[in-house]
Amino acid sequence: MADATAEMNIETTEQLNALAKICCDKMNGDTDDISGRVEALLKSILMGGYVGKFGQDIRAQIETRAKDRCRDVAMHRHGELAGLTLNFQKKFNKLVTWQSTQVEPFTPSKAVNLGSATGA
Repeated sequence: MADATAEMNIETTEQLNALAKICCDKMNGDTDDISGRVEALLKSILMGGYVGKFGQDIRAQIETRAKDRCRDVAMHRHGELAGLTLNFQKKFNKLVTWQSTQVEPFTPSKAVNLGSATGA
């Protein structure tokens, strides 16, 4: 994982750190609804090419960062941290699946402008 972190761009690193901070905040009793923020961060990570470079597993990255950020809380509330990161991983997996199944929207053919084609 150290190699993956070294190769990561700054934006992806910051997004993973933000997800780790959300984990720490939640374990410290934050009750704010963070679903929109989490989804935006996960989408950004996906669009940044994470899957192509590092695979689909982001859970370990987030857990490691959360343990570094709030070691005492993470040690005593490891089950909660595992639940949070599993939830993030499931959401990420859905985004990956959704992106891979998207088909370009159908655009019907356009009528030919016969006047410009024939010089009439």
